Amino acid sequence: MLRLTVGLVRVSTDEQIETGLSQQYGRLKSAGASRIYVDVGSRDKRDRKGLNQLVKDIKRGEIGKVLITRMDRVTSSPGLLEFLSEIFNKYDVKLVAIDENIDLSSVDGEFAAMLGVVFARRELKTTRMRLKKGNEYRRSQGIATSQVPFGYIRRDGKYALDTRPFLCLIENKQEMSRSDLLIELKDWFFETRSLRATTKRAFARYGIQKIGYPSGTPNQKEISFVLEDGDSIEKAIGVVKKSRGVRSGVFRPCPSGVRKLLLSAVLVGDTHYKSSNQIIRDTHPDHAIMKRSEQEQIRLILAKNYEIGSYGRRQENLLTGIAKCALCGYPLKAQAMKQIGDRKLRYYQCRGYSQQRSCEARGMIREDILENAIVDALVLSADKLADNTIAIQQQEPDSPELIEAREKLKRAESWGDDPEIESLKIRLRSQIAKLEQSRVIKDDVDEHLRMMLLAFFSSKEDWLRQSENDKRQGYITFVDYVLVGQEKVLEFYKNGKQRERMIPVVIEVKLRF
Repeated sequence: MLRLTVGLVRVSTDEQIETGLSQQYGRLKSAGASRIYVDVGSRDKRDRKGLNQLVKDIKRGEIGKVLITRMDRVTSSPGLLEFLSEIFNKYDVKLVAIDENIDLSSVDGEFAAMLGVVFARRELKTTRMRLKKGNEYRRSQGIATSQVPFGYIRRDGKYALDTRPFLCLIENKQEMSRSDLLIELKDWFFETRSLRATTKRAFARYGIQKIGYPSGTPNQKEISFVLEDGDSIEKAIGVVKKSRGVRSGVFRPCPSGVRKLLLSAVLVGDTHYKSSNQIIRDTHPDHAIMKRSEQEQIRLILAKNYEIGSYGRRQENLLTGIAKCALCGYPLKAQAMKQIGDRKLRYYQCRGYSQQRSCEARGMIREDILENAIVDALVLSADKLADNTIAIQQQEPDSPELIEAREKLKRAESWGDDPEIESLKIRLRSQIAKLEQSRVIKDDVDEHLRMMLLAFFSSKEDWLRQSENDKRQGYITFVDYVLVGQEKVLEFYKNGKQRERMIPVVIEVKLRF
């Protein structure tokens, strides 16, 4: 059986894929490789799909020679080199490095290769330590990271709004910068309260075509493949590039792209260091385009839209997704409508009963009854705030998760300076910082909602005169849910008979603060 000459290629995820992968591929093909095994990932990782497939094919007797460019391109693990040496010698497979003289069949040759791998491992650790210290310094100084969102640039180590001319609208010859576009996207979202509607406005205003965009989040799965004769390296490079996500600073005009952009910490004046999952606050407050409470409002809107489902795709009824059944927890849906003069009254019914018959709450409740209960609760809360009968909210006690994390860190501080202990301390400090920040943001959001409540609900009559769209946005903002239960009533008939009947009633209106 004629055994194959194959090539083994590895590139790291932070390399230039076009040069790193294509150069190794071209050199190995020129050296006679008829099949190329490719891995994208760290060289100190042993469990790689491409490498594993190579070993399987060697054991099946298909391969007689393996070509590489250099040993440090394959691994920096002495253990992995020893394993490969045993496999190659056992199955009489020759390893050839184009740029090095490697002979794993002899003791001296294996020792020389092992020294090269040890030096490569030292280089890898040194590089990682240098990057770690550099990241620690940048965090301590609040220096901007290389991940710059659309609408911003790095200036003197800080994030700054990108005010350079970017495009000109033909209709009115209006010149706009990237930061202008970013601010418009934010304003559109608060107007429409929908990622899809915001994206449609971007399509209409800027003339963007509706095309597919790669994911904004890099694919963390290992990328490996085998290229046979005739396979295109360009296609493989495209797969790798797509898996790495969209380049920093590129705006993707699609719902997921708008979501990622609006939730960036940079927009509220903070810097997020992903390597330690740490957020440093107020690193560039003069270039923030929204308050933290506004960004938290965006999160609340998105969470509510997800709960309701399909918000922004079609016209929603006033209380869709807000009222829910106390018996089964399903949301109520508008099931019927009745015309009374100029008024149209919607009737809501438990979705669990209407669609699945899995709930006993068969009765329908009128929309005006639900709305009056909501508005009464909001007006009452606004009146109490205006009368100062609600004391200024004191800082909430620490959550159990925060207390537990602090206790764990305190214990870890007494365990010494072992590398694994230091790694645990870093994770605990990051967790504590995140929990503390979440509490501060929640306090800011609650205060922001209270101020809005005083402005909008000082008068019930004035609020009820608002448009249905404005009222719906207000209910989504202020109301967590309306709980509708069933109440037993006794009905009397003209013939003297009577019977018991269950009717839906509002049990609770839960506000968001």
